[in-house]
Amino acid sequence: MIKGVYTTGQAAKICRVSQQTIIRCFDRGELRGFYVPGTRFRRIPQKELSEFIREYGLPGSELVDEVSNQVLIVSQDHVLIENLRHVLSQGSLNLTVVDNGFEAGLRVASSPPHVVVVDCIVGVDAAQNICRELRCNQQLSITPLVAVCTSVEEKTHLARWLPNDTFVRPFDAPLLAHRLLTLARAAK
Repeated sequence: MIKGVYTTGQAAKICRVSQQTIIRCFDRGELRGFYVPGTRFRRIPQKELSEFIREYGLPGSELVDEVSNQVLIVSQDHVLIENLRHVLSQGSLNLTVVDNGFEAGLRVASSPPHVVVVDCIVGVDAAQNICRELRCNQQLSITPLVAVCTSVEEKTHLARWLPNDTFVRPFDAPLLAHRLLTLARAAK
């Protein structure tokens, strides 16, 4: 997967132009990207959108960088969320929080994150389903995935879906935040 892949609608919002303008530029070859196989849907990689913005002097380059540093956290643990929100606010990562797998799927589909954190507090089966869906989705299969577990058994249960890292409670929130920042930078 190419990190930071945008739909024509997302690109239009970032560039502050109409979606039709983006489509015309794409179709004329002024904006490079690709079609989703078997459809007419166009996708624009972050690098290509950044180059297009700079080449044509459009506003929005800061939004491309901002959108690309998204961390999606699937958790119902308010203490963990607030600790990460506090620590990540100093590390140039934007935090999006959802509390179930359905909302996670909607968020991931509309705006692919740079890193996904799945907390087993939502239920180990739900966490496993989220991990499986990410790993089985061709566009998201290499998205960095971090699991937060309450026991070693949960960690073992999720190991099949290859999280990039697993933290077992209790752990140090700044350590988790540092790992997320490292994964986000490596994924750029």
